[in-house]
Amino acid sequence: DPEVIRAGLEFVNALGGDPRNTIALIRQLQETGAATPDELALLGKMHARIGETSKAREVRGRLPLETRQTPDGMELEAALLLADGHEEAAGQLLREALLHRLEDESSLRQLAAMDLSSTDPSRRKAMRERLWRVAGGGTPLSLTAVELLSQTKDLTVPQVAELQRIVDGATSTGRETVGLRVLSARMRLSPQLRNELIDQELLRWKNHTPAQTEPLVTWLADEHEYARILRMLPVQTASRYTDLLPAYVDALRSTGQWRELNTLLTSGGIDAAYPKQKLRLWQVEAQIHLHADPAQARQTLSRIFEEAGRGDDLVTTLKAGGLAEQLNQWDLAQACYQAVASKHQHTQEMMLPRIFQMAGYQHDGATMFETCSRMLALKPENLRLLTQKLYLQLLLGIELEMAQMHLQKLPATAAAPDADHLHLLHALAAYRRGEIAPIREALDRVAKPESLTAGERAVYAALLKISGGDAGRAFRIAERISPALLLPEEKIFFQRAL
Repeated sequence: DPEVIRAGLEFVNALGGDPRNTIALIRQLQETGAATPDELALLGKMHARIGETSKAREVRGRLPLETRQTPDGMELEAALLLADGHEEAAGQLLREALLHRLEDESSLRQLAAMDLSSTDPSRRKAMRERLWRVAGGGTPLSLTAVELLSQTKDLTVPQVAELQRIVDGATSTGRETVGLRVLSARMRLSPQLRNELIDQELLRWKNHTPAQTEPLVTWLADEHEYARILRMLPVQTASRYTDLLPAYVDALRSTGQWRELNTLLTSGGIDAAYPKQKLRLWQVEAQIHLHADPAQARQTLSRIFEEAGRGDDLVTTLKAGGLAEQLNQWDLAQACYQAVASKHQHTQEMMLPRIFQMAGYQHDGATMFETCSRMLALKPENLRLLTQKLYLQLLLGIELEMAQMHLQKLPATAAAPDADHLHLLHALAAYRRGEIAPIREALDRVAKPESLTAGERAVYAALLKISGGDAGRAFRIAERISPALLLPEEKIFFQRAL
């Protein structure tokens, strides 16, 4: 039934959940032939949001012209412009789309974030004025505007009092949460009153039931008032009312009470309906700080990774990867980051450098080369990425003719220490061609060998010796290098330098 599917679609969008859920529901509408052009525009936008730009372009190509000019159509076009590197044009089009539906809370928040962070003072001023009009308008968005204004940096004491007056007169849901944000603004402006204001607020909440105090406890955590959380909230209450549990756990973590956290997580007192993956992530973190058996922690993380669909659950997989890093479990961290980059393509720019780093820790030159190539594909104008790729290519002996060709196309001039790195590349390329004289010529241009990485210095020392240079100097350079830092291929050069 298309209407049932649309009800589910409206619910998912209201929650702001995983775009893939929205995609799945619109695909169901497509199968029934009931998907509207506006829903198809939303489909394209969701594909673009998770980095599936080819699918987004395919959807955009099927949209009628009038639909491309709707807010969803313009947002889809903006996302594709951004994917093509046209950041300024994308920002302008996205802003135009958001201006068409300022009655929507998400659009107002997004536009406010863009304009309030703008370097243009007139845009910041215009947005503040717009938010003040919305705040005083008595609409469902009034409290949203109050919340956004409470976070601006140039508020005055009278303005905060006006925001508080609006909150006091509001009857809609979220009133108490927004009131706490206004209180944060008061404390920023009057830090000498901080403790007094918090004490007054706690007194105001005194007769609330535990189930009603989630906004207060979350706010205290945001304000880093961890000791107050632990004093006001018994562990049994946090275990039973699990809306309070994240802030309570945050308080234990932030105060270094790892043993207490581990006891909480292993006592069996937490409501069984609470997501097990979150509990396991907290437990691994506690185990790390308590120096527990790393094998057990790794086993737990591997289980979390599998239960997260090996990257399907973006947030959980990233947290698992971060904890694996803390455990020095580089291979597991790399697997987490690779899964995220593969299944959430919009994260590649953030994930690929971390994959490269994990591969480096494992001395895996082949994965470093592959990952560097992918980073370069995202940023083809990045000279440092190109020279890093060429270094790995020449070091590993991968597609040497192609590497030589790209090296010859590089500009002859570069700023130090990039120049030294470039000269080393030319020396290594000459070595791969079996030409001794060009090796010495390139090495003579290296002004500061100490500016090179440990692996590059090993290559430099070996090439110096191979090309008939000062063998004693080559030895002195090499003996200061820790072999533990080197890739296997760099170790071969290291041995030749000794």
